[in-house]
Amino acid sequence: MLSLQESERVQLATFCSASIEHDADTALIRLEGEFDLSCEDRFHAEVARITAWRPDTVVLDLRGLTFIDSRGLRMVLELDGASRQRGFELTLVQADGQVQRVLSITGLDRLLSLDRPLHGLKEEPAR
Repeated sequence: MLSLQESERVQLATFCSASIEHDADTALIRLEGEFDLSCEDRFHAEVARITAWRPDTVVLDLRGLTFIDSRGLRMVLELDGASRQRGFELTLVQADGQVQRVLSITGLDRLLSLDRPLHGLKEEPAR
């Protein structure tokens, strides 16, 4: 059961935000809106801040996204690379709609560790 204590909401860009929850071992990033180039600088800053906590696991919840472009995909891949470099496990909670189609078309759904919603993870992104 995933039960995280600390929670905050961060505006990454005009049409994209992230809810970040964490405890001592796990960080959960719930993305919402359109994940594209406009989110890049702020997303990288948040990832650096989160990985400085040295979590064992980072969960990236994609269910709140309505759109992802090639830059958004690259940011997901960079986070995957950071997980191997910094020694944390990365799990992506699988998206629906356009985001899932893009992951499928690009083959990233087979390359990355994509899970259906995790036990204990609320169905709706936190607001």
